[in-house]
Amino acid sequence: MNPIAEALYDQLAPRVLQVLQHYTEDFTVHDRRLLSETAVTGLEYLVAVRSTGTQVFVLGLAPNAGSNYLASGASAFFHAKASSADPVVKPITLAGAQGLLNRPGGVDTVARGGRGEWILEISMNGASLGTANVHIAFDSLRGSAKADVDIALRPGLAPHQEMLAETAVHQRCTHLAGTLFWSISALKVDGKERSQWLRCLTSPARVMAEA
Repeated sequence: MNPIAEALYDQLAPRVLQVLQHYTEDFTVHDRRLLSETAVTGLEYLVAVRSTGTQVFVLGLAPNAGSNYLASGASAFFHAKASSADPVVKPITLAGAQGLLNRPGGVDTVARGGRGEWILEISMNGASLGTANVHIAFDSLRGSAKADVDIALRPGLAPHQEMLAETAVHQRCTHLAGTLFWSISALKVDGKERSQWLRCLTSPARVMAEA
């Protein structure tokens, strides 16, 4: 687990586990893995908690339909911001949570192409963040798909902007695949394997540069 994710998880855990009474692995396993794969300096999350489960939303993407989940029984909401020094976790209301999910702007993608080959234009509030080449191979017999993704980001982006761009591409691939039964067979960001790219984003040198 990267140290930025670990610090944020340690702040969230006592608050979340006060509410979460059943299926605690929703948070301790699945959400912890999500944080370990995405938490970088400056990235924000909304954490919705009910007695039987949790949902973690990455904030800063184009508005989504997540508010439908918020109205279906979640009883506690937390606005969290990752940081290498002092992560912030604040309790908020349902109205506040819905407002965060539906903030205007955010990172989005536009897909051009078809027949398994797409170029994604990644942007935030009209400004380009980069592009992604996506190839999806479909298996009609199994109803599944595998994607090869190569992302090229604009130089000079902050860590949270890079992560939002990668997350937005992932969401678009889900839409393009047309099935929940899809996976990424290869993913590179600026020529690096995803694990190497994440290590660079969370390295002490990068953290110091962003301080």
